Amino acid sequence: MTLFLHIGMPKTGTTTIQAFLDRNREKLAERGVIVPKAAGGQNHRKLTAYALDESETDHTRRMMGLLSPERILRFRAKFEKKFASEARSWPAGSTVVMSGENMSQLRQPEEVARLHHLLRPFCTDAIKIIIYFRRQDLFYLSSYSQQIKAGRLTHWSDLSGDAKMRLYDYRRFLLPWATEFGKENILVRPFERGQMIKQDLMFDFVSILGLTDLGGLEIPETQNQSLDAQTSEFLRKMNPWFPRYIDDAVNPVRRQLVAAIETLSTGPRLRMASTSAIQFLSRFEKSNAEIARDYLGREDGVLFRDKPEDEAESAPSLSLDQAIEISAKLWAHSQRAMPPMKLDATSEIDPADTE
Repeated sequence: MTLFLHIGMPKTGTTTIQAFLDRNREKLAERGVIVPKAAGGQNHRKLTAYALDESETDHTRRMMGLLSPERILRFRAKFEKKFASEARSWPAGSTVVMSGENMSQLRQPEEVARLHHLLRPFCTDAIKIIIYFRRQDLFYLSSYSQQIKAGRLTHWSDLSGDAKMRLYDYRRFLLPWATEFGKENILVRPFERGQMIKQDLMFDFVSILGLTDLGGLEIPETQNQSLDAQTSEFLRKMNPWFPRYIDDAVNPVRRQLVAAIETLSTGPRLRMASTSAIQFLSRFEKSNAEIARDYLGREDGVLFRDKPEDEAESAPSLSLDQAIEISAKLWAHSQRAMPPMKLDATSEIDPADTE
């Protein structure tokens, strides 16, 4: 039995892949590919909640109410039993696949080792780690949009000084995973259409699992797309008024706001000027070359083949008129979502009849 663990990165089609696995669970099982449920429905986020250090409180742990080391330890004990019970039902010789981009949060060797310890008893052959990497300048832009959805307050000009800049050093990211699972079990895929099987993400992903076609399977539409330049700035300015959490619980009103704004995001996406993109990528040139050689066997050291396009910057921006327009559309969106208003008897009277 081989287990494929798809760990991200974020903004590389992970939500779309998870929707594909979830919607085709039964049909994939008929083809010998098992998509477990114990670790989560569509997103196997409980693996991260299990493996993160007790001192960490991420979004998943907040949603699950795991806000103290004691609760985390109790969750781990229960989850181990539930996961083992499901794993024992997997047919011999099958392929198992689990997906959760939040597993990319596991950066410490102890966290990765904890996850490996959970999975190892149920994999008679190997555990393969699938990781898609997006060119860093594009990842920078899409990550900014995602952070705004998550409640970020600062403008993108402040991101370069962020401690999370280490996220873009992919070689550094891979080290604990390669050390724990073995470099030969790390499957690196550049997130570029031209480098994908049949230039398609779903074909590329299922090919890793040993499938050769998508016939009879449901292909979902692209999920969780980035916001455009205007809506990202609008939401950033709204974020102080709609915090992500209230009393350590997810704010449901904010979730509705983000979902509504996503429907209005149809304008030009965020872009770096080509000169800025090239300069940004130069920070990771050596790291990318080492990944290309060590994980993909490319002597030329080329990880990403697409080059930054020669185009002007499209930065987060918002005029007063644009803010009013978005606000009006949000109001209209909220009214469509509400049930029709029932009129009382007096409201049905024509004012002309009372004159």
